[in-house]
Amino acid sequence: MTIENKLRSIMLGAAIFAASNIASANEAKIATPKEIASVTGRNDNATNVSKKDQEDWYQQKKLINTNQTKVLIELVLGKPSYCNIGLDGFPQKYNLPADKRTLDGKLEKAEWIVNLSETNPANTFYFPCDRKAEAPKPTTPTPITPEPTTEEKLPFLLFSPGASYLQIFTAEDETYGFGGNLQGGSLSLTVQPNFTNWYWGGRILGYYGSGSNSVDLNAPATEGPLAGQLVMRGKNDYSLEQFGIGLGSMAGYMIPFDKKEPWGIGLELEHGIMRDLTTRKFGESSAQYINGNLVEGTNISNNSDDTDTAFSGYATFGLRLKLGPVCLIPAGGFRTDFSNVDGMFSAGAAYCPNKE
Repeated sequence: MTIENKLRSIMLGAAIFAASNIASANEAKIATPKEIASVTGRNDNATNVSKKDQEDWYQQKKLINTNQTKVLIELVLGKPSYCNIGLDGFPQKYNLPADKRTLDGKLEKAEWIVNLSETNPANTFYFPCDRKAEAPKPTTPTPITPEPTTEEKLPFLLFSPGASYLQIFTAEDETYGFGGNLQGGSLSLTVQPNFTNWYWGGRILGYYGSGSNSVDLNAPATEGPLAGQLVMRGKNDYSLEQFGIGLGSMAGYMIPFDKKEPWGIGLELEHGIMRDLTTRKFGESSAQYINGNLVEGTNISNNSDDTDTAFSGYATFGLRLKLGPVCLIPAGGFRTDFSNVDGMFSAGAAYCPNKE
């Protein structure tokens, strides 16, 4: 081998060694508890921090403390004793270049954590660290098998819309032919943060019931000169309509049967107010007869309407049976206006996304 060829081989080897060392030095690793504590201490004790940056850090700290993400660390090339710290695949709120954020074990710029105690703008994203460049890795390429990801992380808040059938058991009214049943439905929406099994929500509901009755009149006169001959004949018509609306709020706790939560059972409590609007109508139509003959000028017609409003509070206890992405929700309870108590029952379904 000539001297020229030897020099070329030495230079090529040095280049491979340097490239390998740079790649190794800049490779993201999982941060140690000590390094995480150092970052937490710096950002918790930073002063003169904007409210926006402080809120960003509180959100990142919550993700770290609840073990929802990996904290990665890597050396900063050209800045000895400085490291980048970031959350693998979790976007931040501050304005950064639109780098793609993926759960790939690497640190994109958009995943870096801001060093709130750093006053030099050039070091905004850098934290002091004592890591050193590792020994060069073999130059022989080894296939890298990416970690399988079955699905993307869900949003921070999980929304669960639902609909239910509603039955209210009120008092009967024989005069108006009302059986006491009010039927209707409701629409609900619950919100659950993806780091807890608690959820909260609200409901809007409506219901309706009606009845009618007709009573025939046949009343003979019992006094006077026409007793036994004069008879009043006719009909009384009664009708009732009851319509109501309500608003409620609920809180519940979902108990998963396994980690991925395709199955589970939730316990929830709901309370709210209802407003009833009841309209009663009465109509009378009658005439007088003597010995079966209509007496002229004696036709009687009378009509009247009566509307009243009532408010009541209600409370129900329900179950949320999670069957994959669908929840079945039976519930029972009562309502009261502090003078009467009515039973309530509802049954419905809701969309229930998994937390993972």
